[in-house]
Amino acid sequence: MEEQEIKVFEGVAEAVLKISTSEVPKGEPPGVHPSAEFISSKVAAAWMGLPLRSFLQYVQMGQLPSYKIGKHRLFRRCELLKAIGATRRATWDEILR
Repeated sequence: MEEQEIKVFEGVAEAVLKISTSEVPKGEPPGVHPSAEFISSKVAAAWMGLPLRSFLQYVQMGQLPSYKIGKHRLFRRCELLKAIGATRRATWDEILR
């Protein structure tokens, strides 16, 4: 592996460790803490208001960006927001303004 790839992998591994060991405020599921850079599939699906199965189908089709580490798939909220914004269609009110 190249030096740059190793640094990226180490950064992602540190983020995963940060999520799993960070203190989560009461009432919030793990992975939702504001300082958590990555979120899990379950948290991302719930955050987007989608059933987990549908969410994973969108990921498999390549419509949502993700990172796979071993058997885990992680997501960044900012990238999910960008993906949603890129596929958003304008309403008639927005077009006719």
